[in-house]
Amino acid sequence: MAEPKSKVLARCELLIQSGGCKKKACPSSGASGCKNVCPSSGASGCTNVCPSSGASDCKNVCPSSGASGCKNVCPSSGASGCKNVYPSSGASGCKNVCPSSETSGCKNVCPSSGASGCKNVCPSSETSGCKNVCPSSEASGCKNVCPSSGASGCKNVCPSSGGK
Repeated sequence: MAEPKSKVLARCELLIQSGGCKKKACPSSGASGCKNVCPSSGASGCTNVCPSSGASDCKNVCPSSGASGCKNVCPSSGASGCKNVYPSSGASGCKNVCPSSETSGCKNVCPSSGASGCKNVCPSSETSGCKNVCPSSEASGCKNVCPSSGASGCKNVCPSSGGK
């Protein structure tokens, strides 16, 4: 006989509270179009992305599924290989964030002109209206997030102490 749903939910809630698992925003772990977003900084293989509200609301975006400490977030659009990252306040103006493993397109994030420790990145598809992205914690220098080195309209992502 199947276990009552109430008992299953209660057991899962205990696991969540004890840190044994993470709540998922996706309908299921294998839901189509879902990507992983880290709930806190320092998770393995993640980089910071700032929403428009500023650096204090930065989220960690995993470059691939299965990264440690990540939970699934479904995109609202059907763009292949991309996911939408929004600030907790639900501010409008967010764009798709592509996994860092993709080399065919740049990352688009919410505009934020004054976020601490962040630099601007222009996707190759738009040379005006650059977006803001935080450098990864392990980055010791600038790195290019454009499809190819020197691509028109692109910029480098640098740590807060780095160059332009």
